[in-house]
Amino acid sequence: MTPLELVALMQQRNIVMPDEFYSLDILQRQYAFTVSKLASVEQMRFVLNALAKSVKDGGTFSDFKKQIAKDGIKLPESYLDNVFRTNVQNAYSRGRWLEQQANKAERPYLQYRAINDSRVRPTHLKLDKVIRHIDDEFWQTNTPPTAFRCRCYTRSLSLKDAMEAGITPDDRLPQVQPDAGWSFKPSQPPEQQIIDYAESQLSEVAAEYPAARQSIEEIRRLIRQEGDAAQETIKRLGLTAATRQTLPQMVEQAVALDVNLDPSAVTMVNEYANGTGQPLDDYINGNKNTGVGNRVMDWLKRSYDSVAKAAKQLKKKLSGNLDAPNYVFGKGQVIGINTPALFRQATQGQQVEIINAHGLGIDLSKLGSDGVLLPPDLRLEVVEVKDGVVVMQPTTKAATQLFTATGGQLFAL
Repeated sequence: MTPLELVALMQQRNIVMPDEFYSLDILQRQYAFTVSKLASVEQMRFVLNALAKSVKDGGTFSDFKKQIAKDGIKLPESYLDNVFRTNVQNAYSRGRWLEQQANKAERPYLQYRAINDSRVRPTHLKLDKVIRHIDDEFWQTNTPPTAFRCRCYTRSLSLKDAMEAGITPDDRLPQVQPDAGWSFKPSQPPEQQIIDYAESQLSEVAAEYPAARQSIEEIRRLIRQEGDAAQETIKRLGLTAATRQTLPQMVEQAVALDVNLDPSAVTMVNEYANGTGQPLDDYINGNKNTGVGNRVMDWLKRSYDSVAKAAKQLKKKLSGNLDAPNYVFGKGQVIGINTPALFRQATQGQQVEIINAHGLGIDLSKLGSDGVLLPPDLRLEVVEVKDGVVVMQPTTKAATQLFTATGGQLFAL
């Protein structure tokens, strides 16, 4: 099941998930990036160990090269599958925890439940049926998942149910720790947990090999940058009441077009189709030419392109309105748009026609919305102004005038 299919399934079951559930692919990308960087740290560790061994044993450079050639740290498919399933489980568990927190006045206790079959871990079986108050510190380290492919879960209980089943006293709490390197905390966003894990691994290697600290710091900087980009993107894809209402239909239609679309890409299109992409625009426009800003913009462009491929606009000419009453357009001007722009017919604003538009933009009618979402970094040249109508066409020329997409300066919503 792809991430988008999983989102669709959760919606069909009326399960309310936290916003990051709609950004599983962003977390997966951050996880993959972090894993690849930590793999390079492991390779560094291996090289330094091999070099030390070679010096100690009096080996030749040829011996050293042979030892290095034997390494080849790889990320097998099973590991990558673990990474994805971990993201899903973390997001699902955090969603369940948020729901339980919202309902704790009526159901203030949680019970740990393990799947009692041949695959269950003995340590997880020890925790089965433990009952503690929902705000007990126990749940900060023992909320499932507590390991790769953990299938355990928690269920909320009323005070009456908890008393009848028996609240677990302190002296009967199993002394079980999460798997090594596992740091899921339900109150903490998943992307921060990835960063925390990476930090612990990097600190360990830096302490072990002081000479490698400069390289470790560069890797740490890149991991933090990727993590910051994930956090900033997810934060600005926060669903409003309006976008949460229209997202299920858009997800359903997007699944029918291409099941491999990223959930965050569909969420982004939903934001712009509702005219609520301003926070993302503001962040990108305010953080140009920065490492984190460039990574967010890269995500935006790739996401847009993937949805555009599945829901391409095929008309030769588009008609809409330009909300720029005090601006006089002249032939030859090139209008630049830096972020996705919603273009559709409105009751006010200057009339605009975009010619030679075949293949330009996302046809929102294919996703249950209205209008066309024009691509980021689009340039439109004014080729004619006649009878109050501004005629434009796509061009590769440099922009002479820039408009923002959702700041009330471009296309009327």
